Amino acid sequence: MLRFWTNRNVGTTIFVQVLGAGGVPLANHPIRFENSVGRLSSQNAVTDANGRAQVEFTNPNIARGVAIISAVSDVLGIRASTTIALIVPPCNDIENDNDSILTPPLPPLLTTIDGVCTGSLADDPEGEDDYYRVPLQPGDTITVRMEPAPTDANYDLGLFRPLAIDPNLDAIAFSELPGNATEQVTYRVPADEGGDYFIRVYQTRRATTDLHTYDLTITIDR
Repeated sequence: MLRFWTNRNVGTTIFVQVLGAGGVPLANHPIRFENSVGRLSSQNAVTDANGRAQVEFTNPNIARGVAIISAVSDVLGIRASTTIALIVPPCNDIENDNDSILTPPLPPLLTTIDGVCTGSLADDPEGEDDYYRVPLQPGDTITVRMEPAPTDANYDLGLFRPLAIDPNLDAIAFSELPGNATEQVTYRVPADEGGDYFIRVYQTRRATTDLHTYDLTITIDR
Protein backbone atom coordinates (compact mmCIF):
# COMPACT_ATOMS: atom_id res chain seq x y z
CA MET A 1 0.00 0.00 0.00
CA LEU A 2 1.15 3.58 -0.72
CA ARG A 3 0.22 6.51 1.51
CA PHE A 4 0.69 10.22 0.69
CA TRP A 5 1.32 13.28 2.86
CA THR A 6 1.34 16.78 1.39
CA ASN A 7 0.14 20.25 2.36
CA ARG A 8 -1.25 20.64 -1.16
CA ASN A 9 0.44 23.96 -1.92
CA VAL A 10 2.91 24.88 -4.61
CA GLY A 11 6.52 24.50 -3.52
CA THR A 12 5.74 21.65 -1.16
CA THR A 13 7.44 18.49 0.04
CA ILE A 14 5.49 15.36 -0.85
CA PHE A 15 5.90 12.27 1.32
CA VAL A 16 4.92 8.72 0.46
CA GLN A 17 5.08 5.60 2.61
CA VAL A 18 5.20 2.01 1.39
CA LEU A 19 3.49 -0.57 3.59
CA GLY A 20 3.67 -4.31 3.07
CA ALA A 21 1.67 -7.17 4.54
CA GLY A 22 0.11 -6.33 7.90
CA GLY A 23 0.94 -2.65 7.44
CA VAL A 24 4.67 -3.17 7.98
CA PRO A 25 6.80 -0.33 6.43
CA LEU A 26 9.07 -1.49 3.63
CA ALA A 27 12.58 -0.06 3.78
CA ASN A 28 14.98 0.30 0.80
CA HIS A 29 12.02 0.08 -1.56
CA PRO A 30 12.37 1.88 -4.94
CA ILE A 31 9.70 4.45 -5.75
CA ARG A 32 9.16 6.15 -9.10
CA PHE A 33 7.45 9.56 -9.09
CA GLU A 34 5.41 11.00 -11.96
CA ASN A 35 3.96 14.50 -12.38
CA SER A 36 1.35 15.90 -14.76
CA VAL A 37 2.81 19.44 -14.68
CA GLY A 38 5.43 21.31 -12.70
CA ARG A 39 8.81 20.03 -11.64
CA LEU A 40 9.94 17.33 -9.21
CA SER A 41 13.34 17.33 -7.51
CA SER A 42 13.76 13.68 -8.53
CA GLN A 43 11.86 11.05 -10.46
CA ASN A 44 13.20 8.21 -8.31
CA ALA A 45 13.65 7.62 -4.58
CA VAL A 46 14.26 4.81 -2.10
CA THR A 47 12.31 4.46 1.14
CA ASP A 48 14.02 4.89 4.51
CA ALA A 49 13.76 2.64 7.57
CA ASN A 50 10.17 3.82 8.11
CA GLY A 51 9.20 3.00 4.54
CA ARG A 52 9.06 6.70 3.62
CA ALA A 53 10.37 8.58 0.60
CA GLN A 54 9.96 12.23 -0.35
CA VAL A 55 10.20 14.55 -3.33
CA GLU A 56 10.03 18.35 -3.76
CA PHE A 57 7.43 19.83 -6.11
CA THR A 58 7.74 23.29 -7.65
CA ASN A 59 5.58 25.13 -10.14
CA PRO A 60 7.71 26.86 -12.82
CA ASN A 61 5.89 28.78 -15.55
CA ILE A 62 2.52 27.20 -14.85
CA ALA A 63 -0.66 29.14 -14.22
CA ARG A 64 -3.56 28.14 -12.01
CA GLY A 65 -4.87 24.62 -12.04
CA VAL A 66 -4.14 21.25 -10.48
CA ALA A 67 -1.03 19.07 -10.56
CA ILE A 68 -1.33 15.30 -10.23
CA ILE A 69 1.62 13.63 -8.49
CA SER A 70 1.88 9.84 -8.58
CA ALA A 71 4.08 7.41 -6.66
CA VAL A 72 4.64 4.08 -8.37
CA SER A 73 6.05 0.86 -6.94
CA ASP A 74 7.09 -1.22 -9.93
CA VAL A 75 8.08 -4.03 -7.57
CA LEU A 76 4.59 -4.31 -6.06
CA GLY A 77 2.81 -3.18 -9.22
CA ILE A 78 0.83 -0.45 -7.43
CA ARG A 79 0.50 3.30 -7.64
CA ALA A 80 -1.15 6.11 -5.69
CA SER A 81 -1.83 9.70 -6.70
CA THR A 82 -2.54 13.02 -5.03
CA THR A 83 -3.49 16.46 -6.33
CA ILE A 84 -1.85 19.81 -5.58
CA ALA A 85 -3.53 23.16 -6.14
CA LEU A 86 -1.34 25.44 -8.24
CA ILE A 87 -1.51 28.72 -6.36
CA VAL A 88 -0.19 31.78 -8.19
CA PRO A 89 1.43 34.18 -5.67
CA PRO A 90 0.89 37.95 -5.85
CA CYS A 91 3.54 40.11 -7.49
CA ASN A 92 5.14 42.34 -4.87
CA ASP A 93 4.50 45.66 -6.60
CA ILE A 94 4.12 48.81 -4.51
CA GLU A 95 4.67 51.30 -7.31
CA ASN A 96 1.76 53.26 -8.77
CA ASP A 97 3.42 56.57 -9.67
CA ASN A 98 4.89 57.09 -13.13
CA ASP A 99 7.61 59.46 -11.99
CA SER A 100 8.80 58.16 -8.63
CA ILE A 101 10.82 55.40 -10.28
CA LEU A 102 13.37 58.11 -11.04
CA THR A 103 13.75 58.94 -7.35
CA PRO A 104 13.89 56.80 -4.21
CA PRO A 105 12.33 54.63 -3.09
CA LEU A 106 12.78 52.33 -6.05
CA PRO A 107 10.33 49.49 -6.74
CA PRO A 108 11.16 46.33 -4.77
CA LEU A 109 12.99 43.43 -6.36
CA LEU A 110 10.58 41.04 -8.05
CA THR A 111 10.42 37.92 -5.91
CA THR A 112 8.94 35.56 -8.52
CA ILE A 113 11.56 34.53 -11.09
CA ASP A 114 11.07 31.54 -13.41
CA GLY A 115 7.44 31.42 -12.34
CA VAL A 116 4.10 33.21 -12.46
CA CYS A 117 2.77 35.92 -10.17
CA THR A 118 -0.42 37.98 -10.24
CA GLY A 119 -0.27 41.77 -10.31
CA SER A 120 -3.06 44.26 -9.84
CA LEU A 121 -3.78 47.72 -11.26
CA ALA A 122 -6.89 48.15 -9.11
CA ASP A 123 -5.40 51.16 -7.27
CA ASP A 124 -3.93 52.74 -10.41
CA PRO A 125 -6.05 55.05 -12.55
CA GLU A 126 -5.94 54.75 -16.32
CA GLY A 127 -2.60 55.90 -17.66
CA GLU A 128 -0.52 54.72 -14.69
CA ASP A 129 1.55 51.61 -14.19
CA ASP A 130 3.17 48.95 -12.03
CA TYR A 131 6.97 48.80 -11.95
CA TYR A 132 9.17 45.87 -10.97
CA ARG A 133 12.95 45.62 -10.52
CA VAL A 134 14.95 42.59 -11.69
CA PRO A 135 18.73 42.11 -11.28
CA LEU A 136 20.40 40.87 -14.46
CA GLN A 137 23.98 39.90 -15.26
CA PRO A 138 25.92 40.39 -18.52
CA GLY A 139 24.85 37.74 -21.01
CA ASP A 140 21.49 37.03 -19.33
CA THR A 141 18.43 36.73 -21.56
CA ILE A 142 15.22 37.82 -19.89
CA THR A 143 11.75 37.08 -21.23
CA VAL A 144 8.76 38.86 -19.70
CA ARG A 145 5.23 37.70 -20.50
CA MET A 146 2.13 39.56 -19.31
CA GLU A 147 -1.41 38.21 -19.66
CA PRO A 148 -4.25 40.57 -18.72
CA ALA A 149 -7.27 39.04 -17.01
CA PRO A 150 -9.92 41.66 -17.95
CA THR A 151 -11.35 41.14 -21.43
CA ASP A 152 -12.00 44.85 -22.03
CA ALA A 153 -8.70 46.24 -20.70
CA ASN A 154 -5.49 47.09 -22.54
CA TYR A 155 -2.21 46.67 -20.66
CA ASP A 156 1.16 47.22 -22.34
CA LEU A 157 4.62 46.04 -21.35
CA GLY A 158 8.07 47.61 -21.30
CA LEU A 159 11.62 46.83 -20.19
CA PHE A 160 14.17 49.47 -19.13
CA ARG A 161 17.92 49.59 -18.42
CA PRO A 162 19.32 50.36 -14.95
CA LEU A 163 19.24 54.02 -13.98
CA ALA A 164 23.05 54.14 -13.88
CA ILE A 165 23.11 53.21 -17.59
CA ASP A 166 20.06 55.15 -18.77
CA PRO A 167 18.85 57.82 -16.31
CA ASN A 168 16.09 58.81 -18.75
CA LEU A 169 14.57 55.32 -18.76
CA ASP A 170 14.10 54.87 -22.50
CA ALA A 171 12.52 51.47 -23.24
CA ILE A 172 14.89 48.86 -24.65
CA ALA A 173 12.04 46.44 -25.39
CA PHE A 174 8.29 46.96 -25.40
CA SER A 175 5.05 45.30 -26.48
CA GLU A 176 1.97 47.40 -27.25
CA LEU A 177 -0.56 45.10 -28.84
CA PRO A 178 -4.20 46.20 -29.06
CA GLY A 179 -6.86 45.03 -26.62
CA ASN A 180 -6.17 42.51 -23.91
CA ALA A 181 -3.64 40.57 -25.96
CA THR A 182 -0.77 38.77 -24.25
CA GLU A 183 2.30 41.01 -24.31
CA GLN A 184 5.86 39.65 -24.34
CA VAL A 185 9.37 41.12 -24.53
CA THR A 186 12.80 39.47 -24.68
CA TYR A 187 16.18 41.11 -24.14
CA ARG A 188 19.75 39.81 -23.99
CA VAL A 189 22.00 41.83 -21.69
CA PRO A 190 25.19 42.92 -23.50
CA ALA A 191 28.59 42.03 -22.08
CA ASP A 192 29.16 45.61 -20.91
CA GLU A 193 25.82 45.94 -19.09
CA GLY A 194 24.19 44.51 -16.00
CA GLY A 195 22.39 45.73 -12.90
CA ASP A 196 18.79 46.28 -11.81
CA TYR A 197 16.48 46.45 -14.84
CA PHE A 198 12.88 47.65 -14.66
CA ILE A 199 9.67 46.06 -15.94
CA ARG A 200 6.68 48.30 -16.56
CA VAL A 201 3.06 47.18 -16.89
CA TYR A 202 1.17 50.15 -18.32
CA GLN A 203 -2.61 50.54 -18.07
CA THR A 204 -3.51 51.99 -21.47
CA ARG A 205 -7.23 51.27 -21.02
CA ARG A 206 -8.82 50.49 -17.68
CA ALA A 207 -11.30 47.63 -17.37
CA THR A 208 -14.93 48.50 -16.77
CA THR A 209 -15.32 45.57 -14.39
CA ASP A 210 -13.89 45.14 -10.89
CA LEU A 211 -11.16 42.86 -12.23
CA HIS A 212 -7.88 44.70 -12.82
CA THR A 213 -5.31 41.91 -12.60
CA TYR A 214 -2.70 40.33 -14.84
CA ASP A 215 -0.36 37.34 -14.72
CA LEU A 216 3.35 38.13 -15.06
CA THR A 217 5.86 35.44 -16.02
CA ILE A 218 9.60 36.13 -15.82
CA THR A 219 12.22 33.71 -17.14
CA ILE A 220 15.97 34.32 -17.13
CA ASP A 221 18.38 32.19 -19.17
CA ARG A 222 22.00 32.35 -17.99
